[in-house]
Amino acid sequence: EHYEKPSVRRKKKSEAARKRKYK
Repeated sequence: EHYEKPSVRRKKKSEAARKRKYK
């Protein structure tokens, strides 16, 4: 099982949100 650090998860989430925002 791969565990992502909270900071990594937050970064991925913010990047996903950015892609949605600037689509």
